[in-house]
Amino acid sequence: MCDVYSNAHVIISAEAAKDANQGFLFQRNSEGTDRSFMLPYFLVNGSDYGSVYLQQETSEDSSLMYLSSRACSFQERRLSTRVLDYRAGQISLICRTGMIAETSSVIEKLSINIYQAGSRPLSLSVPAFDGDEKYHEVCLEWYKGVENYSRRCLTYGSDKLPAISGYAHAMHEVFKGRYLAGIWKQDLLVGLLWSASSTRNRLRRPSQSRCPSWSWAALDGGIDYHLFWIQYGNPRQESGLQLKLVEEEVRPVGVDIMGQVISGRLSVSGHMKKVRCLPAGLGVAWGRRDVFTSSDVENWDALGDLVADDEHFFSPTNSTGKPFAICLFDTEDVHPKDIWCLAVVSRRGIVLEYLADKTSTIV
Repeated sequence: MCDVYSNAHVIISAEAAKDANQGFLFQRNSEGTDRSFMLPYFLVNGSDYGSVYLQQETSEDSSLMYLSSRACSFQERRLSTRVLDYRAGQISLICRTGMIAETSSVIEKLSINIYQAGSRPLSLSVPAFDGDEKYHEVCLEWYKGVENYSRRCLTYGSDKLPAISGYAHAMHEVFKGRYLAGIWKQDLLVGLLWSASSTRNRLRRPSQSRCPSWSWAALDGGIDYHLFWIQYGNPRQESGLQLKLVEEEVRPVGVDIMGQVISGRLSVSGHMKKVRCLPAGLGVAWGRRDVFTSSDVENWDALGDLVADDEHFFSPTNSTGKPFAICLFDTEDVHPKDIWCLAVVSRRGIVLEYLADKTSTIV
């Protein structure tokens, strides 16, 4: 189906249809049908020069954008050349460079359109990387897409990876990387640093495990990759605390290596620190120990005791008890006993829970 959509001249999107039984033509309300009116245009000397038409801008009700809320439509739209969106109030045309709606007079650049972030038709016809700039550009588009996709609904949770497999294959054609259950090996340091999109709306754990805990696809709900940091913060810079990949293994269910997986494992080498967790809101004064830095390497603790409580928002501390990071658990049901901070890049890391079988899981 991805090949069908990516090779079509234009896709008609029934954006306002609740299900496959509804069409794409709807009775418009008065705001949608009577938006324009004509005014005569006079020159300075008073002569009649013609007419101008003014249109009232319509407001889009995001609750009526049903198709954009479905995970199954994500890669179809992302891989298309151009899409005709039949919305509740108007029609719009989106291509790989811009969009125009009935109420528009000019083509709007997609870079400033939040509605299309991560879901617009994307050009992936880059033959090869010509340097770090192109590499970062393609990676950024992947993370935008993953953020958008994670906020969509799935009927069957087991389809989490299969429903984005076509998009992953298209990306793979561009930068030929190894795919590890939703994360690219060559950009592993950034790929691991996803988090819940909101401190209030945490992620949800599915009833059945579908992939390793280090993948964003392991949980349900919207995730953030902090795109501003990825785009402008140089997250891949060298650091004394940078994580090193030792070995990886991902076992797919079938022949599609980018589809559903049976299991996955990462062996890494990095700097870890066992922490004492302080609940947020204690008024702790923050100094410059709020980031991971190379100077901390020799001070990171060996095995020791841990103190935790029932809060979900913590400040891990160093051996002196002074906070050096903010930690946010992904789900509400996490009450780990043993917590370790694992530095991934110089200023960001992930929190691990130690398990009896000498493996760790992201919490």
